[in-house]
Amino acid sequence: MSPANQEIYFGSPTVDDVRVVSGTSIIKTVKTSQPVPYLVYDPSTTSMFGAGLVEKAPYPTSTLYSISSANVASSVKVGKESIAFLYDPTNSLVYVVNLASDTLSLVN
Repeated sequence: MSPANQEIYFGSPTVDDVRVVSGTSIIKTVKTSQPVPYLVYDPSTTSMFGAGLVEKAPYPTSTLYSISSANVASSVKVGKESIAFLYDPTNSLVYVVNLASDTLSLVN
């Protein structure tokens, strides 16, 4: 949920979009190139961050999305098959764990 505008952002492990809900209505569907099952809120930019999920071989590169005002504000390629990510509000960094490439991506 974005406290800045009281909107709720829903990703999905199977659908290539993020849905934005205000009240009881879907107000926008933001298309992504990969499913984005989990989102976290960045209070410093009032954006939501979500890592694209890729579960099938040959493990294409995952994408980290920054969604602001119900639009994809930016996206950054990270390692293959992202399985977890964490936003650190103390330094505004996003850490993405990538299973297939056996890496930890750090995004600023």
